[in-house]
Amino acid sequence: MPLMVCQASNLKQSQMVFLPKIWMPSQDIPSLCDSTRETCLVPFLNVLTKLNDSTSSGLVQPITCIISDGCMSFSVKAAEELGIPIVLFWPTSPCGFLGIAHFQSVIDKGLVPLKDETDLTNGYLNTKVDWIPGMRSIQLRDLPSFIRTTDPNDLLLNFLIAEVENANKATAIILNTFEELDQDVVNVLALMFPPVYTIGPLHMLADQVSQRNLVSIGSNMWKEDTECLQWLESKKPRSVVYVNYGSSHSHDSRSTHGVCLGIGQ
Repeated sequence: MPLMVCQASNLKQSQMVFLPKIWMPSQDIPSLCDSTRETCLVPFLNVLTKLNDSTSSGLVQPITCIISDGCMSFSVKAAEELGIPIVLFWPTSPCGFLGIAHFQSVIDKGLVPLKDETDLTNGYLNTKVDWIPGMRSIQLRDLPSFIRTTDPNDLLLNFLIAEVENANKATAIILNTFEELDQDVVNVLALMFPPVYTIGPLHMLADQVSQRNLVSIGSNMWKEDTECLQWLESKKPRSVVYVNYGSSHSHDSRSTHGVCLGIGQ
């Protein structure tokens, strides 16, 4: 998938700009993360510089702030070089973000990496984790699953540790939640990072867009399949099991059939 920059002074005036010569692997998440870290900074800087240079024509407004995905912290380096405020958006839950923020502590305490794959099933994941503020009565299994590796050089584990470290350099962080839901965790994050703001849940914000020409805006960039809802309405209540693979997972019909057999048993 290509990497895209959206420049917007408001919802009515925006433009999409694709980073040149950048093509991301869309399904292999580790490769995607590694690619953003290694290849995106220079093209991103070039696009920002080009957009700012275009302000002399009066066609576009100068860039005054960058809002970037939390896992694309190359944007932090770009913002630093250009002297522009940078806001990182972490769409994961605050609990997930706080858990990732303590990955290095989990490693330092010798809990990760796992000794071998038997630790996945022998009860080791039930180890109590009672030293993370704001997260009471949790176990190792409750932390984001990236810690479930036997490889100290695991790409995703180390990538996320680095991304959280870079989050400290941001001007602010925004989270997809509301404070009444995650108050304790948000309070802890506010002590660890730059100003933290809650703006979620995003799907409810999308529902509040009133302009007709913006009704297509949503929290999902995939084309939605509405026929499945018609099929669901035809079934009796409590007769359907919903299984969510996430938006980035791909699988063949054989794997799907295996999951169905497992659920049936």
